[in-house]
Amino acid sequence: MQAQNEFLMTVSHELRTPLSAIRGYAQMVAKGALTDQAKVHTLAAIERHAVAQTQVIDDLFEASRSVGGRLRLAVQHVDLDNVLRSVAEALRPAIEARRLRLELYTDDSLGRVIGDPERLRQVAWHLISNAMKFTPEGGRIDVELGVDAGAAQIVVRDTGAGIAAEILPRLFRRDPHRGSRPESGGLGLGLALVRHIAELHGGSVSAWSNGPGTGATFRVRLPIARPAPSASAVPAPNPPPRLEGVRILVVDERAEARGTMASVLLSAGASVVTAVSADDALALLRDDSREVLVVNTGTRDGAGYWLAREALAIALNRGERLAVIAVVPPGQAQDRDRSLDVGIDRHLASPVDPADLVRAVADAGRAARFARGEAG
Repeated sequence: MQAQNEFLMTVSHELRTPLSAIRGYAQMVAKGALTDQAKVHTLAAIERHAVAQTQVIDDLFEASRSVGGRLRLAVQHVDLDNVLRSVAEALRPAIEARRLRLELYTDDSLGRVIGDPERLRQVAWHLISNAMKFTPEGGRIDVELGVDAGAAQIVVRDTGAGIAAEILPRLFRRDPHRGSRPESGGLGLGLALVRHIAELHGGSVSAWSNGPGTGATFRVRLPIARPAPSASAVPAPNPPPRLEGVRILVVDERAEARGTMASVLLSAGASVVTAVSADDALALLRDDSREVLVVNTGTRDGAGYWLAREALAIALNRGERLAVIAVVPPGQAQDRDRSLDVGIDRHLASPVDPADLVRAVADAGRAARFARGEAG
């Protein structure tokens, strides 16, 4: 209860502070006592405080979605260089206003990652904003993008306040106590969101510092997308079909398998959303219909079969046709009776052959569209 009260007090403070400033500046403008130049500075200040309040509200909203398992990924091939540059440019006015120096270093050899560009932009935004917040005037922020041990790596390093050793272990927890760093203010939700988004992408985030006054370094690691299978020198007699317009949900707790299947389907032209858990997938399906569900049914608790049954019920209530493709782990026989009972359309053995996956989804997608009375 004490933690909840502290959190509510912090939220109140973080919302009231920019509101009070906006109200005060608006009253100054309304009285007509400002010069034209002063009005320009005042309106700019109003905009800054409005942005600050919007960020607080966004953090609360995203934290709520994260806790409820409703933080979804609309995956595609993502160029992290473009993501980082767009965030750096958006934050550059604030960086320059604080008289900070921002340097961006990238690696041309880095391939693309499979992920949600907007979510990855959130990661970069929070990390760079965090560095700005704790770096005094004249300080420096370095943002590096490269490859390490086969993974894409984003490193944000600052010359700011540093982090005490006792804070580091709880830095990325979703904790109502303020503070990624001493006397930080804020809601303390940004870094928890960074961790959650990184983990949804099959990645990780870490931080280290030599202590107060020594700056801090944050590192995000993300799997690099595997290239789509290259075409053989001899044309295949039956090449895999294209999947333009097919809406697919891929559910697998294994990050590598999830990313590989998403990469293959994206390369074939499909619209793909991924989920880690059954609960996350059902929350998504309640908000957004899909034509094909690709789900790993090899979990010990049988969550894959349960998800398939619940997902089909959601589609049926909408009057829609959802096709279900089950991915069976190697060495594990499919449960035919259970599959028939649930209504699974097809099984594929893991690791899934890319061409087989595309063909299975194409067939399932056509069946779903035919059931809805659509052509093709």
